[in-house]
Amino acid sequence: MRKATICVILVFILIFVSPTCFAYGPTEFEHDHLYYIQNQNSGKYLTVNGNNIEQRSLSYNQNQRFFVRFIKSSDGFDYYSFIPDCCKGYKIDVENAWDINGANIGIYGDNTYVPSAQNFRFILNSNLRYQIMPEVSSTRVFDVANASTLDGANIALFTRRSINDSLVTAQQFKLYTVELSVMSYNCVDSSKHLDYSCESMFSDCAEFAKDTWNGYRAGVVRKYIPIIRPKDISIIGKQTLPAGIAGITYFVEKEIHISIAVWDTLTGNQRNNLVIHEIGHALGMGHIDDTSNVLYYAVNSTISLESSNRSSYDFAYSQY
Repeated sequence: MRKATICVILVFILIFVSPTCFAYGPTEFEHDHLYYIQNQNSGKYLTVNGNNIEQRSLSYNQNQRFFVRFIKSSDGFDYYSFIPDCCKGYKIDVENAWDINGANIGIYGDNTYVPSAQNFRFILNSNLRYQIMPEVSSTRVFDVANASTLDGANIALFTRRSINDSLVTAQQFKLYTVELSVMSYNCVDSSKHLDYSCESMFSDCAEFAKDTWNGYRAGVVRKYIPIIRPKDISIIGKQTLPAGIAGITYFVEKEIHISIAVWDTLTGNQRNNLVIHEIGHALGMGHIDDTSNVLYYAVNSTISLESSNRSSYDFAYSQY
């Protein structure tokens, strides 16, 4: 969703807003984003090595980036999964769902037998430092073995230390965002296509938006053909939208609404930008805080994709 003057874009579905938790939960970061996760004792970062999780110095590689996805709220806590950017079909997992000291932390495909072994909550200590506790335990958290500061040191579960313990920093982590934004929702169908229809006044810009996204991933966005293809999203003009908003993507209704009153004031590039942006939401991508980005929460004249858009699209596509 975009405002044309104040320029704020929001995905306008209140029923999809995930609940938050005040005592436990990452109140200082947004879920459904990609992060580097740094241990506060060693200064090193969670890293995938084979099927194992260990700590290593920051390399900026995909095996150090984790997508933090909201899973559920249960018993007053918010739970999240960690999806490694290097192998998106896997999640961080507690080996054998063990609730014992030394239980190894690794990665595993979807754990349908004990899904709670892949669900984690954040315990906020101070200064944006968190302990990470799995759903399978109420007493143990991620810990660097022997409080090591060395590359390759293993990550395992150990009894949670109090914040006054001198070794607690080996159990504390900070999250640093990577420039990527993906939502939990999209309008893509089971065949991994987004087939759109649109009113005639938007047809040229919709075609341009289709070509823009398909220039990176060919054939995903397609024009709806009655009978032959199911319709996944409709682009509809509305005379006005609330408070100067230029466009809104509705996931339940599978509709993109565009304000005709705002549309009439936009340049050609701004119109293309708006439609590229809203189709990006329909593909499952969120906002990127860069004033020149097509997914910035403001109408601008950008009509090409940047690396952050491509990375976001890669991750969104892996979740279809």
